[in-house]
Amino acid sequence: MTQYIKKPIITEKSMMLMNDKNTYVFEVDHKSNKILLKDEIEKMYSVKIININVLNRKPKKIRRGRITGTGPARKLAYVTLQAGDQIKEIQALF
Repeated sequence: MTQYIKKPIITEKSMMLMNDKNTYVFEVDHKSNKILLKDEIEKMYSVKIININVLNRKPKKIRRGRITGTGPARKLAYVTLQAGDQIKEIQALF
C-alpha cells in the first residue's frame, strides 16, 4: 500500500474492534514507529487518530509432519480514531 503500511487486517476480532471501539488493525513494516504511522494514516485517509498501539509478533513454530520451520514475524498497529471518523476503504472490503 504505502511505505510503512502493508495491509489492513480483516478478521472477526478486527471487525468487532472496528464496530465497537472505532479501532482499525494494520500490518506494518518492522522499521516503522508510532509517529511515522500516525502521519501516514492521517494523510492517507484524512482522519484524526487518538491512539496507536504497536505489537511485535514473534515467529511461531510450524510443523508439517517431520518438517519443522517458523512462520513469519509480524508487526501490527491498532489505530483508534476520533469519534465520527471512519476509514471507508476498509469497511468496503467486507
